[in-house]
Amino acid sequence: MKAVLTCTHCRAQHHISEAKILGKKGKFFCKFCRFENSFNFKSTNAQIGSAFSYNLNFSGDLPTNPVIGWFEGKKYEELSFCWIEDKLEIIPSSAGNLKKDLSISILGLSYPRKIKGFRFDVIPGDPGSPQRQILGLRNFSTNSSYRLSITVIEETESAVTGLIYLALPDPDKTYLYGRYKAEKMHIINFLENGSYDKNLPSYLSNFVSAKAYSLAGSILYLQECFTRLTEEEKLQLLELLIESWVVDSSSDSHKFSFSAENVVFNFILSEKKMMESLVFFLANHVLPSNSIWAIIEGKIKNHPSLEFAFLQVFKKRFPDEIQKISGNNEQTPTGPLERDPSVAIQKDDHISLSALLDSGLPIDYLVEDTKVNPFGFNILHESFYGLGAKCGLLLLEKGANPNFLDKNGETPLFKICQNNEMALKDKVLLLDAILPLHANVDHQSNSGMTSLHWCSMFCEPTIAKKLIQSGANIHLLDNQGFAALHEACRYGNTSVLALLLEAGADAKLLGKNGKSGRDFATHELENAELEGDEEKKAKFQRILSLLAVYGG
Repeated sequence: MKAVLTCTHCRAQHHISEAKILGKKGKFFCKFCRFENSFNFKSTNAQIGSAFSYNLNFSGDLPTNPVIGWFEGKKYEELSFCWIEDKLEIIPSSAGNLKKDLSISILGLSYPRKIKGFRFDVIPGDPGSPQRQILGLRNFSTNSSYRLSITVIEETESAVTGLIYLALPDPDKTYLYGRYKAEKMHIINFLENGSYDKNLPSYLSNFVSAKAYSLAGSILYLQECFTRLTEEEKLQLLELLIESWVVDSSSDSHKFSFSAENVVFNFILSEKKMMESLVFFLANHVLPSNSIWAIIEGKIKNHPSLEFAFLQVFKKRFPDEIQKISGNNEQTPTGPLERDPSVAIQKDDHISLSALLDSGLPIDYLVEDTKVNPFGFNILHESFYGLGAKCGLLLLEKGANPNFLDKNGETPLFKICQNNEMALKDKVLLLDAILPLHANVDHQSNSGMTSLHWCSMFCEPTIAKKLIQSGANIHLLDNQGFAALHEACRYGNTSVLALLLEAGADAKLLGKNGKSGRDFATHELENAELEGDEEKKAKFQRILSLLAVYGG
């Protein structure tokens, strides 16, 4: 086995048998420039196979020592690896400082999962591939004539480990070899409709996930994160939403990106979807802070010709504040807005709402403007979704349609199960009032979900029990093939799971993806163990124990 000694003066390389230098230190004269160099292989960990030479015709087993490399003739024992989809970045470092000017990028390599378990080789005689290219220091690039041998031993959501040998035909004869561990970077692209090309990694923090879903207007997934956010984090997200606001047009200004926790998020922002997020935040009583009002004021003054859709919502909900920051050129809206019941519902002022109804306001009134009301809520939806229990009872008493559908195909019953702010006693009052009016407990929304699905995710067992007692079908599957039982297992809702199992839910039921409730709970338990979250661990251990009792 040959090792290499590199002259630090002229960078000439001298090949010598490993057996002659391992376990020794000393000096050698460069045979080209006669410069005296030092070498030191006197290490208790030194062994045959720990040093390899620069060799474009390298063959044999890949070295298993911790990765080392030679860049500009200098040896580096600290190398940073980052795998970004089909690109591998390698950066040497010294004393913890990355030498980015010495970095190597291997483009068009492959996704780690595609080469896991076997050895991927490129030799100088292979024809060049336009897709696969190596970029090195001093503007060096090549798509052929280099030697690469790489394996992937293990891949997780956050890291890739394996073995590598790389030799480049550049002027410095750059090469490296050994066992590497690469951070794994993800790139996730969100479209204007809120959809995305791949799922978010499960290790992401709740805040980063909520940030992505807020910008994309993915309300279903934002709802999952929302209850675990602090009040400060909710305000930060609302501020980001307003600060990043776009007005619908065909310009490239709709493109937005941010990076966090080894994920690059790319968005094509949509004003319509951002409106959905805004309405969600306001409905959950996240109110603008002084810094948010300052951002709104800046947008009004700096872009007077633009019609920001969010202003319509703020004018309705905060007319005094909008009047204050708009100045004399902007008058407080009058006319139809004076009859808008939203303000009364927000304050749960059933007396004012009753007066509006008596003056001719339709009992199932809704604002038709999709910019102001992107979800298509009518006033009964608004009452059930916010803190308008008294208003909700009044509307039901006066004949509101208990099965009115919003844009997502959801009835007011869904809003009780999605509401994390309303007191339980008020939810029970509304539920007791709407169920006798032939509210459809088995109605499935556009996503195939029922109110019991939502209840299994977030809601109290008292609500779930009333739905089941009212005849809710516990076996219905949504469009993803999940039953209410699966949702209870995913979200650790032990009390609701117990009710479902007692009512006859199948503890072994498989979803369309072939996963059972136990599979979901086990996955969440593993995440909790990685995060060191003892409370979360206990919650999902209880889920697994309960499933075991019922044979799941």
